[in-house]
Amino acid sequence: MHTPVKVALLICAMLALPIHAKADTLTKLSEVKHGEISKLSIAGLDFGFSGLFVIAVRDIEGNLLVQVWANDETKPRFVEKAGAIKDVATASLSGKRFVTAVRDDADQLRVIAWQASENGRELKRLGTYVGPKISKLAAASGDSIFGRVFITARRSDGRLFVGYFDVAGASVNPKWSETYDGQVGAVAASSGMTNTAAMRDGDGKLRLIHFSSTMIRGGIGAGLDISDARISNNDVGTPEWFTFSIDNGPTGVRAGAGCTQRRLIGHGLGKLIGWKLENGSSEDNFVRTREKQLTDFGGIAKKADLVFLKDTARLRLVTAHLGFDNFCRLLPQDQGKPRLQLTIWDTHVRGDEFVKAAEAHLGGDYTEIGVAMIASSGNQQRFAVALRGVRGELKVTVWGVSP
Repeated sequence: MHTPVKVALLICAMLALPIHAKADTLTKLSEVKHGEISKLSIAGLDFGFSGLFVIAVRDIEGNLLVQVWANDETKPRFVEKAGAIKDVATASLSGKRFVTAVRDDADQLRVIAWQASENGRELKRLGTYVGPKISKLAAASGDSIFGRVFITARRSDGRLFVGYFDVAGASVNPKWSETYDGQVGAVAASSGMTNTAAMRDGDGKLRLIHFSSTMIRGGIGAGLDISDARISNNDVGTPEWFTFSIDNGPTGVRAGAGCTQRRLIGHGLGKLIGWKLENGSSEDNFVRTREKQLTDFGGIAKKADLVFLKDTARLRLVTAHLGFDNFCRLLPQDQGKPRLQLTIWDTHVRGDEFVKAAEAHLGGDYTEIGVAMIASSGNQQRFAVALRGVRGELKVTVWGVSP
């Protein structure tokens, strides 16, 4: 028989053991290159619960190009060209509708609504709203599946602009919009019944602000020096938000034992943080639920995106960032090759930790990235990744995550 002391020590030892998620299988289902672009944004139609997704890009002529894709095909089902733009963000609505928020060639915000046919082979342009002059922007599905979109942007004078817009019939109607004092840099937006803006504030730190369609809610400065950030949310059960932020860098790395150290300008280390509203109240500030500092080659990032795969049973988070491989090669020019790194995080097995369930790498040198959830097939959750290569080519890949 075990003595009480031995039993207590055994229990303590068991509690100290790390908890691991059951490994998932991450499979690349398709890959295709299609045209040359300079900017991109991606969204799954009907909030990702459809086999269709939309990629909006700035083409090589500087125009907005809207592409409707199906997850099992190697070219878009429909392509529509619109006016000249400098940047674009995309958000899904119900009924195969979506919005492209753009910075046009005069630096003004334009919110354009679109209607895709059920099979994605036709596309109709609905209304347009013209807003203030901006320099950066983000878009997300708003607090109603019936047609509301949340826009956050950096105005030309550096202040934060936030607005809700209703898409009704053939018109885009502003519900409310506000401009807030203080400078911001990069901006991002999460979708859901309520929305959160993530940004680089005037002090260069990560900040979250929670909104509803009627008023500002809570906010918190995370205290991290960042160059960029992206945000997603689970919108399932107890709300939780996830940010992927990139620090200012530059960072020095090695390609392996004995390899020459490289100083990477324009890159930093990524950090993943989970957030919730304190006491579960939409009027309270955010508090952290979990965090993961990415290190070494696995953490180097210059661009990133993330999406939560909305499945009430599995609760998987996808992060995708552009970094470097960790192979030590004989020749200096072969050391530290760039790549896309995909990671699946289990957010269910531990409520205070990000547990890695699967990962995959895709070789290549890329400059832009976007990730969107698309329809599942059986027990396989699916998502699409849009990339811009250094030569301007658009690459679209579809991935499946299976238990």
